[in-house]
Amino acid sequence: MEKTDVDEVQKVGFSLDGNALLCSHHRGIVSQLDVQTGETLCFNWFKKDLYGAKDLVESPYDEYLVIDPVERDIRITDRRLKHVATVKRKSFAVLDYAFSPEFMCISESGGPVTCYHVETGKEVWELSFPDGVHALDVGYNEDSKHFLAISWPYEKGGPFTLLAIARHNGNIVTETRLPDAVDIGFVNRGTQLVLTTGEIICTTKGEQLGALDDSNQPGKYPYRAPEHAS
Repeated sequence: MEKTDVDEVQKVGFSLDGNALLCSHHRGIVSQLDVQTGETLCFNWFKKDLYGAKDLVESPYDEYLVIDPVERDIRITDRRLKHVATVKRKSFAVLDYAFSPEFMCISESGGPVTCYHVETGKEVWELSFPDGVHALDVGYNEDSKHFLAISWPYEKGGPFTLLAIARHNGNIVTETRLPDAVDIGFVNRGTQLVLTTGEIICTTKGEQLGALDDSNQPGKYPYRAPEHAS
């Protein structure tokens, strides 16, 4: 299926249920298209204040979308793209978003991790870092009910650190230095972290659960328990 009668597209992404394609367009238009037919399900035109919208992020817990325009205020809308609230950015670029019921966390380049109430856009708390450090990734652990952040000293380089953060007040609950890796990713509802080096980390306790092992079957990565496991 090809759809050509749309304005120039900046960013596309599937909705969480896979039934719609979320599109941001260069003139400030944001639309949802039916995946099967290409039919426009809804759209909104935010005019000049959202020209260059570069990202659309959908909350898995509430009926909200976050729209991230280039170097402009971040917008929260409902699923029909009706404006709900505005969030003032604290640096020139957002690095990552994470949602929990009621709240969303934003990590910004060279800036803090900030938690907002998703229905109002009101700031709940801010977690600042030393100069030269920011959070590359944020997530949410559905078991512990904590937000997660991966901090990194971007100016001098160094190890990643996993932070578990209380979602109501921003207090750091646990802090775990991670093995050296090129990249990382949260999996299993935020309860585990997988590193490119193969380690699987429990985000609740900060302990290694096992590893991905491709020594026998390259590309298949069978699970390997850690050596200290009984």
